[in-house]
Amino acid sequence: MCERKRTLDNIAVGLVVVLVAVALGGCATATQRSAGQVVDDTGIALSVKAKVVAEKLSYLTRVNVRVLNAVVYLDGTVDTVEQRQRLEELARRTDGVKQVVNEIKVSSPPAVRST
Repeated sequence: MCERKRTLDNIAVGLVVVLVAVALGGCATATQRSAGQVVDDTGIALSVKAKVVAEKLSYLTRVNVRVLNAVVYLDGTVDTVEQRQRLEELARRTDGVKQVVNEIKVSSPPAVRST
């Protein structure tokens, strides 16, 4: 009798595991992203930030990197147009990125040279 109960318990546990796996496999967030997409987007965001840190770009704290469905959204402020462009370039060169939306603002206008 004990052996039969143990077998039934094992079957019950196995069924629960299968049901949970099926339920989670079909899960999507409120924005219709699967768990895999969320993980991919997080990986892309971390890769972009790592590239910025590797280049010792000190303005990382003033720039936000968000990723949704492999589209990178950059916003915040930097000091120069070149910094803005460099951040966009780093994001574009990151594996898995489909598109970059650069909403970074330049905090100071370029100096005007008098002739």
